[in-house]
Amino acid sequence: MKNKLLIICLLLVTSISQGGELDGKKIFCDVKSCPHIYSKKSYFGGIGFEFIKGKVRSTMIHKDGKVYVDKNGGDSEYSTDNNFVYWWKYEYKLDRKMLDIYSQNEFCGACGIMDSNKWKDVIDHLKSETLKKSKEEREGNQL
Repeated sequence: MKNKLLIICLLLVTSISQGGELDGKKIFCDVKSCPHIYSKKSYFGGIGFEFIKGKVRSTMIHKDGKVYVDKNGGDSEYSTDNNFVYWWKYEYKLDRKMLDIYSQNEFCGACGIMDSNKWKDVIDHLKSETLKKSKEEREGNQL
């Protein structure tokens, strides 16, 4: 009987902890100074991160103005301690007080917390700015 009670309690605890303490939060980070991201990809303006059901999902704006939401296996579980949030196998860490983001222990930039309305506004604004910049760069092309 004690074993059954113990098993039920353990199952209850594990089912309750399916989400994470940051679920529902969104941050947007200006990571232009992060060579690990910008040397490989052509993104403009930064990266957004959403904390959903114990995982992190990224949103990026490509230089062609397309918005990329990483929904295909890129979601990574996150973990926290008193000072940092970690994800993608500790490749990224976020300072919980200063909201500075690091990749491979190198400072990448500052982040800000966003509500859902502001999140959409930021994405739309960056998309618009990216398309404008891309158009300016193509100005004068004959083909």
